[in-house]
Amino acid sequence: SAKVFCLDLAKDKLPLEDNSLDVVTMNECIEHIPNHYAALAEMHRVLKPKGLLFVHTPIHFSRFLQDPTHVVFFTSESLPFTLERAGFDILVKGLEGGPLQKWRIPRILRIIRKGDFSQPLLFPYVKWGARFMSCYAVKR
Repeated sequence: SAKVFCLDLAKDKLPLEDNSLDVVTMNECIEHIPNHYAALAEMHRVLKPKGLLFVHTPIHFSRFLQDPTHVVFFTSESLPFTLERAGFDILVKGLEGGPLQKWRIPRILRIIRKGDFSQPLLFPYVKWGARFMSCYAVKR
């Protein structure tokens, strides 16, 4: 059964133990969190060493910026920079018209478990018509 928590990620702590999760997904939510570094610090805390973080957000200059609930805007350079500053290493980043091939998560998890980062993880980097960007990152 799934556990559901209603929290303000800009200030609340997740009711989870440190180093307890293999994967965290932030699917179209980081742009709604004013203190996104606090939220990323919390994701970092609950992820196991080498745990996977998936972040998906509208790209700056897309039509999705018209949403008044978006309080932080990212570019293809600023999102990876932000994740690295929060203690993550970027595995894959991409721009796309929709979610970055989420079906590839199982393959990436197998690579992380084996610790073999020599395999190519690149996805098509689609610049035309991009409305979203995604990053797969691993906890340092």
